Amino acid sequence: MHSDSAPRRRARPIPTRPAGPPPDAHFRRLIENASDLIQVVSPTAGIVYTSPSVERLLGYTPEEILGASTMGFIHPDDHDHVQQEIMALLARPGVTRATTYRVRHKDGRWRTLEARGRTLSLSDVSEGLVVNARDVTERVEAEAALRASEEHFRRLTENASDMIQIVDADARIVYTGPSVARLLGYTPAEIAGEWALSFLHPDDTSTAAASLAVLASAPGTSLSICYRVRHKDGRWRHFEANCRTLSPDSPDEGFVVNARDITERVEADEALRRAQDRLLQQERLAGLGRMAAGIAHELKNPLNFVTNFADLSVELAEDLGALLQARPASQADGEIADLLADLAANARKIAAHGRRADAIVRSMMDHARPHADDHQRIGVNALVEEHVAVAAQAWRTKHGRQGAATTLHLDPAAGTIEGAPRDLGRVLASLVSNALDATAERQATDAAYRPRLCVRTRRCGAHVEITVSDNGIGVPETIRAHLFEPFVTTKPTGQGHVGLGLSLARDVVEQGHGGRLDHTIPRSGGASFTIRLPASP
Repeated sequence: MHSDSAPRRRARPIPTRPAGPPPDAHFRRLIENASDLIQVVSPTAGIVYTSPSVERLLGYTPEEILGASTMGFIHPDDHDHVQQEIMALLARPGVTRATTYRVRHKDGRWRTLEARGRTLSLSDVSEGLVVNARDVTERVEAEAALRASEEHFRRLTENASDMIQIVDADARIVYTGPSVARLLGYTPAEIAGEWALSFLHPDDTSTAAASLAVLASAPGTSLSICYRVRHKDGRWRHFEANCRTLSPDSPDEGFVVNARDITERVEADEALRRAQDRLLQQERLAGLGRMAAGIAHELKNPLNFVTNFADLSVELAEDLGALLQARPASQADGEIADLLADLAANARKIAAHGRRADAIVRSMMDHARPHADDHQRIGVNALVEEHVAVAAQAWRTKHGRQGAATTLHLDPAAGTIEGAPRDLGRVLASLVSNALDATAERQATDAAYRPRLCVRTRRCGAHVEITVSDNGIGVPETIRAHLFEPFVTTKPTGQGHVGLGLSLARDVVEQGHGGRLDHTIPRSGGASFTIRLPASP
């Protein structure tokens, strides 16, 4: 109980609803003005409610589709999965599920809707489902177009004969098409992440780096560049590439490189250039050859006389010396003996120089003389074994020492060739002799040096290669470009070499046998000469 004197509490006002439409009307306005399609679907009565947006999205008025079956508007190929989604919603009241399906527009087109649905009631599924759907046709079509474009690009790159690469701004390989396996022997995974320039020939690296720098400074442009790339088997292949930035606005995303193997074209151009050079050289030397033959013929007889008379002078001096020895010695006899000794020494020099001149003339005559056409089937390994052994023994006999250790690596599959064994034997002997000379010259100035000579045969498809390699002094850079030209030699003047050995060797190999004779520089130094000949069928 309360006393009359106790203070009374003031009653609080009861809150009232703000002025405006009732909640149901408020939500109805939201639904009727929603851009998405909102529907209530009964498992038994079909579509019991649809928002006005159905007319904008699908062309139907609400009255046209109320009571209709939802499945009647859905694409036949989507019926199964939509039914499964409905069953899943009815099995778990209150759970929201999302799916995508196609619905027929009133004009007959198919529109793709992305829908989210759930049961209206948490306890009574018979009240139906509420579905909120959004037209995603443009997005789906754009995604499909993107997938098609990506698939088209993938097929293009996977089946392209050229090598397509993407490298980042630091020239690291981001992507390489499958054609790299055919062109360079690597799988894309083997070179992913590697520095692209590390595969280039050292002489081409700076040029390629400069080209990428030019592209980086002018995004959106493209340029072409030629370079050599190391194959997985160690060979160098020539490529011609078109490069551009991946983004037309910035170089930060990297570069796309479309490269084509042009090795055969480069080699053909080089062979044509060499053929043209040889033709010009042969034209220039044709007259020289005729002149050399005439000079040789004219010099031959006088040289014979010089040699013969020099030999005779030596004999006479020796006979006179023998007679003087039989007489009593005197001062005059001593002077005569000295003079006779000088005469004998001079005569020996005349004979030696006469023989050297004769060797030079014979070399010039060999160069002017056509090659013999006595081709026959030759076993490559047997040819190498025989002539390398003979040449090495001849060198040892001439120089009175062992010379470089000689190693043979003979490919059992080398097989046979068609050729002139005598001419090819001379070529091998010349290469082996040159190699032994080069190693001996280096050994004379390097006490720790160990001379090595290696002769190798190898079957390469339709060709056979014979390679003679040494670790000697090598070929001076000043004469490498002219090494196979007549009268070019690495030997000192006065040793009887006029520089026709390698010129003759190339003529024998290329003109006489349709092959190639090339010089390369091994990584360990020295020189390497490779004879490449067509193998017998």
